Amino acid sequence: MKRIIIAEDERPVRELAFKILILAGYEVTTAESVDEGREIDATNPADLVLTDNKCRRENDGLNWVYDLEAQNRKVILMSGEPVVGLPVGVPLLKKPFSPEALRNLVHDLLEKPEANENA
Repeated sequence: MKRIIIAEDERPVRELAFKILILAGYEVTTAESVDEGREIDATNPADLVLTDNKCRRENDGLNWVYDLEAQNRKVILMSGEPVVGLPVGVPLLKKPFSPEALRNLVHDLLEKPEANENA
């Protein structure tokens, strides 16, 4: 089972994403901050990280995206605002998002054959 970490400081958004992904068959761990998400990932690396851009601090999610990209890890950045400096190829999930948008994006990253070629 593929494992996902969600780092989101807004509880309703975090809980919605959790429910959507659990129902889609993923193992999901949530964090209220990027720092907490990083700690979880350090001890048990996820197949995919879904992080908010402004998760307690300005651009801390984007900074984590850069770190994950440097390790060739799969990541999605969530934001309700435009993001400057998002690395090419990193998906941006605009908030508010639909359950279908989240499910489809995660499926495309984790389940499609081309998504697993570099795994």
